[in-house]
Amino acid sequence: MKLQYFLCLALASVLPAFSQSPISLSVHFENNALRPNQAELAKLDSLLEGIPKDSLIKAELKAFCDAPGSNAYNRELGNLRIHFIRRKLQAFLADSLILSENYGNSGLEDSLRNDAIRRVDLKLHFKPKPNYGPGVATLLAQLRPKAQTFEISTRTDTALLCGQGTLIYIPKDAFRGARSNKLVRIEVREVRKKSAMILEQLTTTSDSQILASDGMLKIEAYQGSRRLRLREETPLVVSLPQLNTLQNPQLFDGLHNDKQGGLNWLQSTGASFYFFGDGSCGTNLSIRQDCPFFWCRLRNFFRGRIPPKGPGCHWLNGFLREYGVTSIIDLIEVLNEDLPPAERISTAEEALHLVYQKKRRDIEAQMAQGQMSSSGLNDYLFNTGKLGWINIDSFSNYPRNQLITQKIKCPAAERVSLQLVFKNQNSILPPNRKNLNVFSFKDVPKGEPVIAVAIKYLKGKAYLALTEFEIGESVDLNFEPASIEKIKESLKLLDA
Repeated sequence: MKLQYFLCLALASVLPAFSQSPISLSVHFENNALRPNQAELAKLDSLLEGIPKDSLIKAELKAFCDAPGSNAYNRELGNLRIHFIRRKLQAFLADSLILSENYGNSGLEDSLRNDAIRRVDLKLHFKPKPNYGPGVATLLAQLRPKAQTFEISTRTDTALLCGQGTLIYIPKDAFRGARSNKLVRIEVREVRKKSAMILEQLTTTSDSQILASDGMLKIEAYQGSRRLRLREETPLVVSLPQLNTLQNPQLFDGLHNDKQGGLNWLQSTGASFYFFGDGSCGTNLSIRQDCPFFWCRLRNFFRGRIPPKGPGCHWLNGFLREYGVTSIIDLIEVLNEDLPPAERISTAEEALHLVYQKKRRDIEAQMAQGQMSSSGLNDYLFNTGKLGWINIDSFSNYPRNQLITQKIKCPAAERVSLQLVFKNQNSILPPNRKNLNVFSFKDVPKGEPVIAVAIKYLKGKAYLALTEFEIGESVDLNFEPASIEKIKESLKLLDA
């Protein structure tokens, strides 16, 4: 454990140096040691592994010893320590380009021992970086799709039908501090497929654990330039068509990841699923105003506050209106008129089952006419008291002995965006670490078929590499020039 701790500290001290030239590193030695200990050696090796070797032009070494021991002994000790590190550098530089100075214990009082002084300072010099123009973030901003926008009044309940079938119910007066005499702008991003996740630069990890996703959604509200928040008592209700089957789906909130950038998905504390047949719908449901959308008529929602774990009968109101009634008691009576005596119903659960079956028959009839896809038969339904990113995921629990670290070499990695896309599920992983030459993906399942998706931007030109392999294999990224339209079209292959 002690070694792992010092190794983490060592790596942390090395990584920030990659963004500048020259790169400096102090390698410390134990008392009378000729070579560094394992933690210091790992720190040195990690630095040398990631440096841009083709642009390295000079190295400087300076040795220092603490006071105990004679000056002659310490100078000899410093020379031997310099020689050890020089041999490491000779793999990258001619010996004539490795300059060294040995300060021994000069200027120190004789009897003082100081662990910080027993060291060799290494400074690496590089050619000036070429001007490659704007970074890859500029290209990614151009690739990112525009949000769908809606303008609504806060004075009435509103149902929004989005481009990919997401239905959002917004109760009146839902936003804190919103002026009722001004419209509210709703911005929605629907991200359901792998290609869209790449374009939005979204990945599927929760504190480095792998997730499989069946859809991400971002909802934001503005009045003018002011971002709005929801009132606690007025959660939104959201319905999404199910595209993929997940084991134990859960809701996750997207929070910015300061270490790796992008989003980290954490299990939601402000959202919960509804489930059909989960308890009684109650006996007195109010009727919603007319809605022009077919889905909205089928899936109308309760007005006002929705219990965090309430029953999933929100859309029943459309049937109440269809049958000309105002409560479930009246609906039961109407439904019984068309049923034989032996099949008549008496409970809200039985009424819910009947109208749900009618919903399925209506959808199947439209499918037969080519007017609807099968995804309409299964929907996720949840409420949320927060705006921002939300994700429907399940954890992918791979055995620990299957997990390895996958490294992908990539020159000029700082100019590249790289993700691993799983072929058999909606999972996209970011690198845990990258330096100027290597991307590292930690704790990924060996043997899993994936596609490395790499996007590069140099001197205003975009490049794309799509490389299929199994985790554990060596990988070569072959970039080809690609326009923005070509990148978008190529990424659609990930959805097949």
